[in-house]
Amino acid sequence: DPMTHIVYKVSGFGRNRICGMGNMLDLSRFKQFIHEATGYSRDSIQALVIGEHGENMLPLARFTSVSGIPLSSILPQSKLEEIVKSTREVAAKVIELKGATVHAPGNAISTIVGAILRDEKLVIPVATPLDGEYGYSDVSIGVPAIIGRNGVEKIIELELDSEEKKWFSKGIDSVKTAISGL
Repeated sequence: DPMTHIVYKVSGFGRNRICGMGNMLDLSRFKQFIHEATGYSRDSIQALVIGEHGENMLPLARFTSVSGIPLSSILPQSKLEEIVKSTREVAAKVIELKGATVHAPGNAISTIVGAILRDEKLVIPVATPLDGEYGYSDVSIGVPAIIGRNGVEKIIELELDSEEKKWFSKGIDSVKTAISGL
């Protein structure tokens, strides 16, 4: 997220032409945990993770469904909370065990590039510069966006509840702190 913002600032490109992989790795892990808990195909799971790619990420369980069925109708609240917690913690465990994520970033970048080249209008959580969206500016962070021929064609603003806003704000603060350190 911080590097996406630095590239935006120094490149002179329009913000639609700058995006990072944002929460795509987090989303993949979130969907995997949901798959493991439900047994349903990952392809049937519609989910979203936004915010910082880090400990303050925001897996959005209330926006998650399996073939249109709200996840909250399938799993108890305690299991949803466990999945969200596991999603937040797993990245640190991967780094601890492997030293870095190796293949997953390539897959995420391939998805973004493919969406641009094929003008897919794919909705994915990419890190992109905000200019008033979600009430923030001058920071790049993971948000759902429509990706097509023109890059980030539209940022989708979700109506976050108070707890979600708190987590999103923590992520913003963390990214801004990281940017100021570069």
